[in-house]
Amino acid sequence: MPRTLRNQVIVSQDHSVTVRAPELQPGAKVEVIVRLTPEAQISSPGTSFVDAVAGVEIDAPPEYSTEFEDALYPARLES
Repeated sequence: MPRTLRNQVIVSQDHSVTVRAPELQPGAKVEVIVRLTPEAQISSPGTSFVDAVAGVEIDAPPEYSTEFEDALYPARLES
């Protein structure tokens, strides 16, 4: 079996690629390296979740960050 396979594939609509190689045995561990061709365009990854929520403010009392479980589970307080 060859140690290196070269295969050109097209990225699908769901941003995935599928490599089909009959030489590969089911269950074999392989390493996949994706090299973009010069004409390939890289889309920006967008905003990370942390960056997106960094400016979010909620209307809550100051102690809410430490006592939020009391608001979620009021039955605990009654015990």
